[in-house]
Amino acid sequence: MIKFNQVTWYSQLTAIILGVMIFFAGIYVGEYGESKKHQTSDTDPINSIHNSQAENSSADTSWVFEEASTNNLDGKPQTNIFLTVKKGDREIEQLIDTVDGDCSLGRENMNEDIEVRCYYAGLGQWYRVNHVADDTYLVERKLHEEALPDVDVKNYEWEIITKYTLF
Repeated sequence: MIKFNQVTWYSQLTAIILGVMIFFAGIYVGEYGESKKHQTSDTDPINSIHNSQAENSSADTSWVFEEASTNNLDGKPQTNIFLTVKKGDREIEQLIDTVDGDCSLGRENMNEDIEVRCYYAGLGQWYRVNHVADDTYLVERKLHEEALPDVDVKNYEWEIITKYTLF
């Protein structure tokens, strides 16, 4: 037979557990419920004054990051990377990749073009645009591993993942 005090104690414990679950659900929805904001480049990687090949290019580029409708193996949302290349009245917009983790714009130093950098669990994927001819642009990707200073990691080379021709 259950006494009145035991019922009250179980009710209080149930209320506390339910309250903690609602609290964490609110944090989860606040952090992952809203889609990621678009980020665009203030400095055009194609027109960068530091890239001698791109100085003659009059194309504008912009990178957009958007939360994908798919999740990675850990259940976290993936990120879609879009690139728009516009020159005059010609414009191409394309999904470049869908990656785990978050992306941002960045560069190692002021002498480099702006790159897209995406990281998740110690592995990075970097993206850049190169102007190679009048209306031809290459999008390249490079893997980047993060590790402790005493660990030798492979130095990956840039690989071409897509080619744009504005005609």
